[in-house]
Amino acid sequence: MINGKPTKEVANLLFISEGSVRKHVSKVFKKLNVKERMHTFYELIRLGKFPL
Repeated sequence: MINGKPTKEVANLLFISEGSVRKHVSKVFKKLNVKERMHTFYELIRLGKFPL
């Protein structure tokens, strides 16, 4: 997600299904109260959790 990789590629790298990747991403979105991947980065930066 951080590198902007598509779901399929992330799933292959982690040896999990695409559905599992989507589920994990969905949980991250919910915890950060965001709806899109780009907003996730903005929120992590705002919280000081993403090194610049």
